[in-house]
Amino acid sequence: MPSTYVYRLLKTSWGVWISLTADARPPGTRDPRAVDVGSGVTLVDGTPGATLDSGTLAMLALGLTSVVKEITPTEIVVLELRYNDCDFQAEGLAAAASGWATAHFGLPPREIPARFDRANNRYVFDLPGLP
Repeated sequence: MPSTYVYRLLKTSWGVWISLTADARPPGTRDPRAVDVGSGVTLVDGTPGATLDSGTLAMLALGLTSVVKEITPTEIVVLELRYNDCDFQAEGLAAAASGWATAHFGLPPREIPARFDRANNRYVFDLPGLP
């Protein structure tokens, strides 16, 4: 059954807001568009028209790497992704995907630390694998 997770980060006058709706399905015939996350977990763009670009899928997959060893092999299908274009940072996608998986699979809560870098007017996320 699909579930929605809303990631919010606000530490200054602006923040990051991302709503992710996805579903976890048993692995079946591998979708040729699937992104391999690891440990038998794949990520598929199931949005209408499959509109997510490779960079977006890569950031979502990066967030899922924090939980792949705690879940059984599965295909995670992104059904909807919404965010505010004005206050968007791609790194927030990784935090949203990690939060979605944690909530969807009932895993222990985890935090992805983030701080605001005033000099660069952006958030800095502490997640392994981020550039």
